[in-house]
Amino acid sequence: KSSYRWMTFREYIMSLDIPWQGFNKWISERPRDLTLSELKQQISGWQSQGKNTNSLVIELQKKIALPFACFILGFLGAPLGLINPRSGKSGGFVFSLLIIFLYYILLAVGENLGGQGKLPPVLAIWTPNIIISILAGYLVIKTGRESSFYSWFRLFDKLQSFALAWKRVT
Repeated sequence: KSSYRWMTFREYIMSLDIPWQGFNKWISERPRDLTLSELKQQISGWQSQGKNTNSLVIELQKKIALPFACFILGFLGAPLGLINPRSGKSGGFVFSLLIIFLYYILLAVGENLGGQGKLPPVLAIWTPNIIISILAGYLVIKTGRESSFYSWFRLFDKLQSFALAWKRVT
């Protein structure tokens, strides 16, 4: 005999007993899911209780800093799109991927340092935006002056040749 039962029906209503209250409480307590005003209220509540608010301040600052990162990375895209060294258009694309990877690493490191209290949470979250903004400003100025920034690619070539020489030695 089979281990299932075949049923035919036109409509079937099934009631499930799911503890939704506990589930909603779990969702609403995650700082990532809170709105800006809810985060501010929870921060002030935790401060009045003497709790560490670093994780909440980090989430609040990330909700503000990440949208700015989109503008900064878009601002950075214009000069990278104009790069046309020996590697062609793919050089700018690879360079932009490296910058995005750098931004992500800086954000992760800042989030960890801010959460541990080694850096103020505001500084920890906004540092990647500041660094990428400086880089974007530099590249926009270099592009506006129509001066080359092939020195970056020469630096990468030297690093690559150093890595190959290091491989041969080891």
